[in-house]
Amino acid sequence: VILGDLNSGNGDGEYDVFLDLVGLRDLCRAEGRERCADPEHTPRIDHVLVPGDLAAAGRRVLDAEPRLSDHAGIAADLPRGVMSARARPDPKRRDAALRFIEEEAGAAIARLAERKRGGAWVPLYGAFIAARYDRQAARLSSIRERAATARAALKL
Repeated sequence: VILGDLNSGNGDGEYDVFLDLVGLRDLCRAEGRERCADPEHTPRIDHVLVPGDLAAAGRRVLDAEPRLSDHAGIAADLPRGVMSARARPDPKRRDAALRFIEEEAGAAIARLAERKRGGAWVPLYGAFIAARYDRQAARLSSIRERAATARAALKL
């Protein structure tokens, strides 16, 4: 179960990829309807994410109060079995999410290489920039490989 402010929401590509990747559903979004909308702040950025088969619903409980928060609060009554519930990601949606991560990591690596070429010629500064971009590219390569490995392990 994930509760809280994700600074992202319905309609954001990254949010949808995240849900597909981990196999959770948003209790405030049921049958295509928004249940916890805050008319002052759209899209909603607070979430209650649970495994798909858990019987529960989310609701808005507090409107934005300047002293407490800049947006409405969300609550959910969760059943006793919540701690034993397990996410079961849909393999096809998980595959699409992992493929998206691979592609985006590859594109980011290409952008880093381009930036490195543009700034590496500057004496001293260029060496620091090159090292920084190489480190970031290595991290992204690791993420891309982990996504590829996870995709290969899927049983579609």
